[in-house]
Amino acid sequence: MNAKSLLATCPNAHLVGTATLPNYTLTFQGQSMFRTSGVGNIQRQNGAEVIGVLWRITSERDLRALDRREGAPFVYRAVKVSVVTENGEKVQAFTYQMTEPGAHLAPTTHYLGVVLDSPIPSFYKKRIRKLARTEGVYV
Repeated sequence: MNAKSLLATCPNAHLVGTATLPNYTLTFQGQSMFRTSGVGNIQRQNGAEVIGVLWRITSERDLRALDRREGAPFVYRAVKVSVVTENGEKVQAFTYQMTEPGAHLAPTTHYLGVVLDSPIPSFYKKRIRKLARTEGVYV
């Protein structure tokens, strides 16, 4: 998640860095409460990995605001996962996973831009762009 977007919802959040979630894959599926195009989701897949941004959010108010924004617990649910930081450290984190993933749908160009506007590695950004193209036509 990009900094501008997250900090608008969670002003007390602190960026930790990038982290890898092993044995999951990124998909664009279903729709959120506010978007009619494909939105990000994760699904278990042995041998795959998702690279994302790790944030430290300790404010209960910020956590509740993030849950509301993500439509938890209806559209997404918070799930506890083990991620590996840039330094190789394993840490426990929470991420969001769709409660009822729908069909694979392409994200809008704007949504894809928001996803890519983050400090994830360039090789992974290319992988996300390719994934978005295979999920359908940009809207």
